[in-house]
Amino acid sequence: MGTAHRLLVVGLAFVVVFAVAASLCAQTTRTPGQDARSVAVSTVGLSAAELIDLAAEYGWNEDPATERSLLQAAAAMRPGIDAARARVLLAEAVLFTGDRTTATVLLDKARTQYPDPEIIAFADLVQGLMPLTPEDGGHGKRLYSDYDVMGKLCAVAADQWRGKFLGGWASIRLAALCRDPLGEPDRAAAILESTSRDYAGSPFGEYALEDLAAIVTFSLRGFGEGRERYEALLATTASDFIKQRATLHYGELLMDSHEDAGACELFSSFINAWPAHAATVGAYALRAYVEAEQSLWDEAASDADAYLAAGTASPAYVGKAHLVRGEVARARGDLDQAEREFLMVDDPFLIPSAKADLGYCRAARGDLGGAIASFVDASRSLIGDQSCAPFYLYQAGLLAQRLGDRAAFKRVLDTMIAEFPRHDLTSRLAGREVTPVPEI
Repeated sequence: MGTAHRLLVVGLAFVVVFAVAASLCAQTTRTPGQDARSVAVSTVGLSAAELIDLAAEYGWNEDPATERSLLQAAAAMRPGIDAARARVLLAEAVLFTGDRTTATVLLDKARTQYPDPEIIAFADLVQGLMPLTPEDGGHGKRLYSDYDVMGKLCAVAADQWRGKFLGGWASIRLAALCRDPLGEPDRAAAILESTSRDYAGSPFGEYALEDLAAIVTFSLRGFGEGRERYEALLATTASDFIKQRATLHYGELLMDSHEDAGACELFSSFINAWPAHAATVGAYALRAYVEAEQSLWDEAASDADAYLAAGTASPAYVGKAHLVRGEVARARGDLDQAEREFLMVDDPFLIPSAKADLGYCRAARGDLGGAIASFVDASRSLIGDQSCAPFYLYQAGLLAQRLGDRAAFKRVLDTMIAEFPRHDLTSRLAGREVTPVPEI
């Protein structure tokens, strides 16, 4: 994998954290490779606030069943404001099972059992979100039909309850909406900056700082500022929850910055520090990727195999793991296995890389026609960022020249002239400087 492949790396898909309270302190047990959704969670001795915090972790790791179970345990504790908050959060989580009746009952109980103005307002907010949720639950995904309306409701709550739990929850949710799907990262950053000040010294304040670092890094592409923010967080926070997020996000920053050794060290530190964490399986896949970047083929293969052996614990990285295994097989000269692995990549953001790798395999076999088709197909499969397209097309053009297929060469060149008229590789392919570029 080279420069063009690096441009296609997809970051960790973290869901919105729905509550942040006390530091994580629950014990989990899991054998290596066991599906994170079957983790046995010990809740003995935990307060309602700590259970809410732990539920947030499982929400982050897209394990809604465990998230609901923990919130249910918190809601069943001695009546108090934290138990009431857990009941409201549980109602919101239950909406995404399609059970609006149970969600309504939970909200009514929260209002009557602890009629605090903040709890009533929180329950009213979730009730207002109910019509925006899919009637069938959306297969457990937190999807809403109108994010503008949702954003307005959260903005009102964030302003009216600033300094309170509800205000922090609404602020974090609003910032996440602005980042994605509303596509307003600058507004999201401003909200988080304000939240970090309003909740300084609290878990919400630390979460805002961590999420702000992620937005600065991955949405606004401020790698230098993001680096400073992550290093400061990791040096000062006492929260495992924040350390876990910051460690993985900082590792991704280094991965995207081509600092593979540093990224590998961070992913390794996560795996070693939190071996039973639900996100650890995904960390194996990320470490496999940066190990492959360093041509550490045995290590990359071992980590990719460990990830895939874990079943569906972190399905977001299945494509990445197969891509790595394909790279390892290609480096070892096993083109048959490499092609099988590349054909198993089904992540739409990684498919262009897999198709380009297929092109290299086919070229190595002497199937130049098939290789040309693979590179052209890769250029057409890109989603969003098209910066890799000229690299793929250039490879196709060079192969067409080698094959002596003038028609194919002309088609590729005409496409590059039409779509990338000022790109250096277009000039090279046109004959002004026909020299090969490093493999991508």
